[in-house]
Amino acid sequence: MAVLGFHAINDRIIMSGGGDGVVKLWDRRSGGEFLKFGGHSGAITVLKTLPHGKAMIAGTADGKLMVRRRSRLCSALLYRAAA
Repeated sequence: MAVLGFHAINDRIIMSGGGDGVVKLWDRRSGGEFLKFGGHSGAITVLKTLPHGKAMIAGTADGKLMVRRRSRLCSALLYRAAA
């Protein structure tokens, strides 16, 4: 695991990302993973949620950003930026 992030509003959600380019969301209380998504071309180096908590940003070692909106059980890619 390369990086951890915390949800801006929901303190039960922890985000993790690593060298495999996969972001995982975890329930802090149960310790269980409840959502993961890939599509990143490099190792995850930064994870943030937007202040309203409805979208998250993942940045990779190769300088790319992906913005995803998260619902309860799925995520949708909103934006992909190249370096």
